Order: sequence, then C-alpha cells, then structure tokens
Amino acid sequence: MKSLLTVSALCFFAIASLQAQVAASFTSSDSAGCPALCSQFTNTTPNTISCKWNFGDSSTSNPDTTSFPNPAHCFFSPGTYTVTLTVHTSSGNGTISQYVHVYPQPVAQFTWTHVTGNTYTFTSTSTGNVTSLFWVLGGASTPFSTTNPTTYTFPNSGGFSVMLGVKNSYGCVDSTGQYMVTGTDDLHLANDLKIYPTPSANGIYTMELEGFGAETGSYSILNSLGQLLFTNEQLTKTQTVDLSAEPNGIYFIRLQKGSETCVRKVILQR
Repeated sequence: MKSLLTVSALCFFAIASLQAQVAASFTSSDSAGCPALCSQFTNTTPNTISCKWNFGDSSTSNPDTTSFPNPAHCFFSPGTYTVTLTVHTSSGNGTISQYVHVYPQPVAQFTWTHVTGNTYTFTSTSTGNVTSLFWVLGGASTPFSTTNPTTYTFPNSGGFSVMLGVKNSYGCVDSTGQYMVTGTDDLHLANDLKIYPTPSANGIYTMELEGFGAETGSYSILNSLGQLLFTNEQLTKTQTVDLSAEPNGIYFIRLQKGSETCVRKVILQR
C-alpha cells in the first residue's frame, strides 16, 4: 500500500511539473538594424508574476540583465544577440529566446590631393562595404558629387569645410568632415606672421605680426571641422591667443589685416 501511494505521488508530481511549463512570449520594437540599435521589449506572457531578461551582450555600461517587465535596451556593436525572457506566472514558469541582429556600420574617411590652384581631388578610403556616398564641399548645404574620386575647384583661396557621407548595403551610414585651407596666403602677411609654440601643451600661443602699423585687423579661431569658435577684432603687433578651454586637436587661426588674409594651423596637445 505504501509503495502504491509513493508511485501515485510521483506521478502527480510529474504531471504537475509538466503542467507548470507555460508558453512565454514577448515582442520587440526593433529586431534588426544599425548600431546603436535600441529596442523596446514587451513581455506578453499572461498572468506574469515576475520575469527576468538576458540580452546576451554582457555590457557593463548597459546592463545585460534586468527584472523590469518591459525594458528598453541598446546594442552598440555589430553581431547577433540572443535575448532570453524567463517568466514566473500564476500557472507556472516559462522561457523564450529571440534574436536581435545588429548590422556592421561603415567608417567614412577620405584623402585629398592638390591638382592646381584651388582645384583638389578627393578620394574616399571608407571601409565597411560602402555602396553609395556623397560629398559636400566648400561649405555648401547640398551635395556636390556622388562619385569617387571627385574633383572640385573652390571659388577662392581660404578655409573650407569638406564633408563625406557614406552608406553600406544594410543602409547603415557614417559621415566625416575636415577643414582645409586652399590656395596660398597673401605673401606679405604670411611673411610677417609668427605663431608659437605649436604644438602647445597648455593652449596658450603667442602671435607676432612684424611691421604692424596703424592698420586695423582681426583674427578668428576655427576648429578642425571649420566651425568658428570666436573672433577677436582687436589685432595688435603681439598678443596672446588662448585655447586653454578647448580640447586637444587641430585649430586654425585666420588673420585678416586690410585686404590680406592668412591662415595658420596650430596643434593643442596636453
């Protein structure tokens, strides 16, 4: 009789264990895309008491696991990630996994060569299965060209921004920009101008202008993307240029005195 009761109890436990498995389910707002891919996950399992998510990316800055019922999570690196939801419900427990695919992103980069005068040839050296690109040159607001390489003649000598945008077969995009100085400086002003030290360890430069008389002038500071940081309308024979509040990088000092223009590159490296 005791053996019969034991067998009956085991059978009941096995049946109860089988019944305790429930069909877990969830949805995601985005299961494939370019980095950073951020998706909203929603637990759709009925009668959930508690749950746990595992996103499969072992990220320290973006928690890999959470007990929030409907979390959002971002995937920053290309790859295929297994997202697993484990639930405890009033009817039992369940687990389900789905995949998230993060596509590789192209890397935009380019070089240029001087042809003659203000004419330059730009060549994309971008990586990552690039299928299309566009150039925005000379500070224009619309693309100049979609060919590679491309040749462009700037309207005059001076400083101009150059931007390249690229797209790969997955539709992922990247862009990069540089600031360049075309043509030549006005010879007289170029010979008179001295800026030192470069590189600078603290961002403080001395600018000397030999032969400076009663002429009025100004200088402007631009970053490596050609963005204007500030302009000083008070030009003197010797003065201090302070970039100590700026991050390390390449900067351009554009000097204007009368009808003459001169641009000098300086480096800030702490």
